[in-house]
Amino acid sequence: MTQNQDVEKASPVQTDNSKLTYARTSYRLYVTNFNEILAYQYRGEGTIEKPYIVDWISGDGENPQTWKEPYKWLLTTFVSIATLAIAFCSSAYVGDVNGLIQEFHCSTELVTSGISLFVLGFAIGEFSSHVLQSNLSLL
Repeated sequence: MTQNQDVEKASPVQTDNSKLTYARTSYRLYVTNFNEILAYQYRGEGTIEKPYIVDWISGDGENPQTWKEPYKWLLTTFVSIATLAIAFCSSAYVGDVNGLIQEFHCSTELVTSGISLFVLGFAIGEFSSHVLQSNLSLL
């Protein structure tokens, strides 16, 4: 149990750290106990002038830089295949645009809006992740 300060009430709050540690599962091979994360002595003082520098704990199994090469290649291959499948599936219906127009009695613009919005989502998603990263670096 850790005692944290509740900012709004200015009173101590008890936190059970065992509930903050992820359970080890078949898809989460490496799990670091939350008490180890709290007890680690991070560089910095936690002030505006000298903020904490968040880094990997030595010997941390969750650090992807220390994972075995076959595991990294397996993850890379899986993500690559999933990305390729998403790209193919997003435009699968475009081959029968005329059939869709006849079946649903709609315009060409409406039928092509699906693929257009999908591509726009790719663009906005990438843009928003860059904006989010730049805003986080300001904190």
